[in-house]
This record gives sequence, C-alpha cells and structure tokens, in this order.
Amino acid sequence: MALCLWPLGGCSVPSSQPPKTELERTVERANAGSREAQNKLGVIYADGTLVPVDHAEAAKWYRLSAEQGHAIAQYNLGLAYATGKGVPEDFVEAYGWLSIAVAGGGPGRGDMSRVEQVLQSSGQLTAAQRRATEIRQKYGS
Repeated sequence: MALCLWPLGGCSVPSSQPPKTELERTVERANAGSREAQNKLGVIYADGTLVPVDHAEAAKWYRLSAEQGHAIAQYNLGLAYATGKGVPEDFVEAYGWLSIAVAGGGPGRGDMSRVEQVLQSSGQLTAAQRRATEIRQKYGS
C-alpha cells in the first residue's frame, strides 16, 4: 500500500529495507568518489565512535580525499605521517601534505612549523621542501 502525503509532495511505497545509517550513506558517497565523504570516513575510522579505530583505514581515506585537493584531508594525512598513525612516521611526507593544506586554506600552520623544526635539526628540510613542491604540483587545489 502506498503512503500518500499530498501536501508534502506525493506518494511513496514503503520499503521493506530499513533506512540507511549515516555511516552507510557516508561509505556509499566515499566509494562514489566524494572527497568530503572520504575525509569524513577517515575521521570516523580515526576516532572510533562508529567503528573500531583503524588508523591505516583512516589514512587510506584521507589520502583519497587529499589527492582530490581537500585541504582538511591533506592536513589529516600530514598529521598521520607526523605521528605514524596508519602510515610509517615520515616527517618529509608530513611536511609536504601539511604545506599543501596550509596553502589551500586549511589548518596546519603550527603543526607544519613543528615538523619543519624536526626536519631542520635532522638536515632533511631541503628534501621536505622538494617533496612539498611535488605534492603541490600534483595535488594542489
């Protein structure tokens, strides 16, 4: 039997399927390529409120979004590299992603400065600046 709500825009046939959860809708949108949903899914895996914490899965989704120019995902991926959560700790890669996030209007200036200090003390700042240029040229917003 159809449920008709004429003042609200018509009829609909009730579904035997339960409505999708926010997580299911986010996964669908992320799999369809939405950079916003991909970043959101990364956050969901990183914070562990809807699924068990899985930093590797979070980093995977951050990367997919970051490579599409999403500044917050670029920041999140940079932090993942800076902390070694879900990816190997790599300050050169962290600097690259944090710098592109900042250049794209995202957060990360303070985090980038801290990573820059680590790189400077280890003599890797030039390599990090080169990597930042590569990332900016390939994935810049």
